[in-house]
Amino acid sequence: MHRLARPPDAALEWAAEIVGSSIRSVKPLTGGMSTGIHLLQTEKGERVVMRRFLNPHWLAIDPHLAPREAAVLQALEPTPVPAPPFVGVDPYGDRCQAPTVLMGFVPGRRVALDDHRRYASELARAMATIHDIAPPPIDGLPDESDQIPRMASEESPNRHGSNPSPAFWKDVVERLPAVTFGPNVLLHGDFHPGNVLFARNRLSAVIDWPLASAGQAASDVCMCRMDAGLMLGLHVADMVLDAYEAETGAPVADVGWWDLFTASRADTALESWHESYAGLGPSDLTLQDVTERFDAFVARARASS
Repeated sequence: MHRLARPPDAALEWAAEIVGSSIRSVKPLTGGMSTGIHLLQTEKGERVVMRRFLNPHWLAIDPHLAPREAAVLQALEPTPVPAPPFVGVDPYGDRCQAPTVLMGFVPGRRVALDDHRRYASELARAMATIHDIAPPPIDGLPDESDQIPRMASEESPNRHGSNPSPAFWKDVVERLPAVTFGPNVLLHGDFHPGNVLFARNRLSAVIDWPLASAGQAASDVCMCRMDAGLMLGLHVADMVLDAYEAETGAPVADVGWWDLFTASRADTALESWHESYAGLGPSDLTLQDVTERFDAFVARARASS
């Protein structure tokens, strides 16, 4: 099932039952490399977003993506975290032919602001707001701090859809004993420029929560800064780190190692990362640009860890 294809009638009937009004229009939304995302408008004029998990490989690795995202969205509703409101969930696709989350519509678009310093500040403020939240008591919420030692025993663990080369991962593992782990915070788990929305140059929502977990704040920070750096230049990666440390009033510990740990997600998948920047980053961004920036990012991480 292609992610841009119209949701099946059964899914739209389910959504209509949840919101209490028939669906008048269906519009595919950009983003979502492994999910189908559609804006639904009801006969009453209400707008909701339907997110269907369609990648069988991802679901085989983690079948609980939809119920986890739904539980996290519900847990975030009383907090200041700018996340979409929860509307409904079909956890394992019994009604919708695929695991599905229904959430409220938040105005905004996926865009990299031309003012990079402001962009970094908005990203950092959102991350700090998330990290102020204690991990909610959700069944099945992964603990990344527990997962990392287990992954360290593997030759090439799955890193959210891709596997680093054994040599790259060995380098990450050999540096792990020097890393200090503090109390866990709530992590988004995939905090990057494609998973935030902006309206009038202000961050309006953090979206895409199925990889949420408990863990170290540096995990989100270094994910965000690497992705922004690959897309816009490594000076922007440094702006993100500086802005986060200014927002929290504390340095991020072991940045070099967390940069390297994050880079293991992209080590063998740079073509996919380059593809994900389409419509978000500079129109003239090439795979060579991304590759050269990645190599420089990794070299800096190794030198500082």
